[in-house]
Amino acid sequence: MSQLNNELNNLSRQLTKQNIKLEQLNKLKNQFLGMAAHDLRNPIGNILMYSEFILENQSDFEPTEMTKVIHIIRESSEYMLNFIDELLNVVKIESEKFDLKKTETDIAKIIRNSYDLNSLLAQKKHLKISLNLFEKMPVVLMDYNKKFLVFFLLN
Repeated sequence: MSQLNNELNNLSRQLTKQNIKLEQLNKLKNQFLGMAAHDLRNPIGNILMYSEFILENQSDFEPTEMTKVIHIIRESSEYMLNFIDELLNVVKIESEKFDLKKTETDIAKIIRNSYDLNSLLAQKKHLKISLNLFEKMPVVLMDYNKKFLVFFLLN
């Protein structure tokens, strides 16, 4: 009888440990989904805003401005497609087969892209934003298309 009680106590402790582990995994999953939704909302919002911007102001556009806006829409669409591909490959992360293709990435280019993305919308709202970069910006070794997933895995 004593041995049976010891086994039950051991099983109870193991079950408690597994429940704690499941709660932690569930919390990580929720953080991941929240970050994923946020990372998808931005490019979808950009595509929607710029599309509406084109429709409402197409007669006011100079050809170079139109090209710039269409380029931003294309970049946002490409980002979303790459991001969704990565979400669909979450199994790779779970099986520890997550592959990073690190390349030297110009941080200034990322900042300029963000500036370009927001400057036309700011103009529409009669706001002015400016961009001030350091003369020498760092080059970082990273997988640009997986920046969201890398951030999630490191936190």
